[in-house]
Amino acid sequence: MPGPEPSDRGEGVSDDVFTANVAGDPIGNVGAAPPPAYTGPPIRPLGLTIIMVLCLLFGVFGTLQGILGIGGLFLGDLFAEMAASSGDTAQARMQMELQETNRRFMIPNVLLLLGGITIAVSLVAGGAGIAMRRLWSVGCLRKAFLAAAVLEVIRVILAGFQQAANMPIMERYFRESSQQMPGFANLTTTFMWAGLVFWLVWATVKIGLMLWGRHYLGSPQVAGYFGAPSTDGRQESSF
Repeated sequence: MPGPEPSDRGEGVSDDVFTANVAGDPIGNVGAAPPPAYTGPPIRPLGLTIIMVLCLLFGVFGTLQGILGIGGLFLGDLFAEMAASSGDTAQARMQMELQETNRRFMIPNVLLLLGGITIAVSLVAGGAGIAMRRLWSVGCLRKAFLAAAVLEVIRVILAGFQQAANMPIMERYFRESSQQMPGFANLTTTFMWAGLVFWLVWATVKIGLMLWGRHYLGSPQVAGYFGAPSTDGRQESSF
């Protein structure tokens, strides 16, 4: 009587594994080993990277702008004297009158510039803190963003009062100049209003960026990156 046919399964191999092999599963339904757990530093979220870069850029620029602005306020008399020595009597009168207006707004402008420098330094410190993954940078930037938004609103209001005081002086000078150059007054006034509108739009954009940054820094995604609980209980986003 013939013995059992030889099999290439090998001893100890079950029929289930053999059936799986026959069915075209070369590993016999054996699960693959899981990949090793990631043990490196956490990946910084994209939104946090954007905030870090903007804070460093605007912080450095804001610090320089504030220092130059304070210098310009105290050197205004020198500029007015230079305009007076240029030989243009109408322009010299305009510069002297504008400088008189600037003197009335000197104290609030200096306070605004000092506040802007303080916020700019805080932005640089917070941006550097994010780069070094320091938890304190989140609180620092949230306070700085809120202060910057409030300061920008105050700056817009103050600039509106100062512009209202300067506009009649400049329009009077433009009317005197237009006697020699027809159409100069209308053209210059148009450029002035266009510049004012652009400045208001830019101020609105800055306020929006500050409020978005403050909102984003309280998200669970940012808190998870720093290993801390979120401040507002929102669901984690992918940005």
